Amino acid sequence: PAQRRAGAGYVRALQRQEEPLQKAMERRLKSFFASFGKAAAEAARPLLDRDTSAPKDAPAGETKSDEALVAQILKSLGIAAHRTTFKALYEAHYLDVAKSVSDAAEMVGLSATLPDPVARSIVGAGGRRAGLVDLSEQTRTAVFEALADGRSEGEGAEALAKRIAAHVEAGPWSSPGIRSRTIARTETKFAQNVSTIERAKAAGVERFVIFDGRLGPG
Repeated sequence: PAQRRAGAGYVRALQRQEEPLQKAMERRLKSFFASFGKAAAEAARPLLDRDTSAPKDAPAGETKSDEALVAQILKSLGIAAHRTTFKALYEAHYLDVAKSVSDAAEMVGLSATLPDPVARSIVGAGGRRAGLVDLSEQTRTAVFEALADGRSEGEGAEALAKRIAAHVEAGPWSSPGIRSRTIARTETKFAQNVSTIERAKAAGVERFVIFDGRLGPG
């Protein structure tokens, strides 16, 4: 039927859009995480200088525990401001995806125009998705791991700061590249789904057919 052919064409259009959109977000994420890691190192460096300059035979209590040191590093880093930037990155990507989805909408009988209320709803979904990433906890864990690894190697303040930058940039993943690529792939697909649903709902669509056989029979 014509409707099924139109739907299949729409899915193919989304597939064509997926890779360039994903790569665009991946680049933004890599830049963000690189800046975030650098900021963490800059926040840590003066605190590490003071912490590692304490005499080796100093009485107990004069040298900060790792827990207190990490708390001070995170406070100096000011994660709230970075979280705002991270959220804006997600929102911008979701809007880009929404615009691309609108370009394909005519295939299934929807207007290519992206109404403002629909755009706001999609952007809001992106902001909420960004909130699911716990930057505070991920960064706290990364700093702890960097300190533990660096101290086991006998590193000084400068080397520890560089290690913190690398750990914070990569987060829970083995590298910042994998971190950025994984997030970009997941969020691009999710944003396409949200954009499709919100565009259709605004046009009065009440039922959807799910194509679950992209790699074979459904």
